[in-house]
Amino acid sequence: VRPDGTGDFPTIQAAINMVAVGDTIALADGVFTGEGNRDLDYLGKAIVIRGQSGDPDLAVIDCQGTAEEPHRAFHFHSGETQYAVLRDVTITGGEAAADGGAILCESSPVITNVVFDHNGANRGGAIFVQGGEPQISGCTFTENRGDARAGGIALFGSEATIRDCV
Repeated sequence: VRPDGTGDFPTIQAAINMVAVGDTIALADGVFTGEGNRDLDYLGKAIVIRGQSGDPDLAVIDCQGTAEEPHRAFHFHSGETQYAVLRDVTITGGEAAADGGAILCESSPVITNVVFDHNGANRGGAIFVQGGEPQISGCTFTENRGDARAGGIALFGSEATIRDCV
């Protein structure tokens, strides 16, 4: 998927909708914005979404969320397991009125080598986990905001594994 829409699929969500279980969606270098590149849903699929270069600074999902028009990058809520993987991207500009500015997680994906920068919510400015058991590793959290709790990660009723994060 390319930020300008000229790849195999015009948007990240279009790719998710069309790929089969076990597939990998590679995001080309650049900044992904707008409909189809935010408020993303894995649809319960065991797929990998990754930055093609492996450098999270080069594949950026900019949610362009505001208090008036909130948007986050991902909502994991369809029974995703450890075979649903997100890696090697930056998520910025996520804003949620309630929980999970960048990611709202209610299942058990693997999130690795992701940079969370300038995201905000009431709880869990970067990630809010309720239920599920996600594995979060090698991630960097900078300038995220939690108005009531946790600018980085807020966990409620969850046993997330968090390793090697800054």
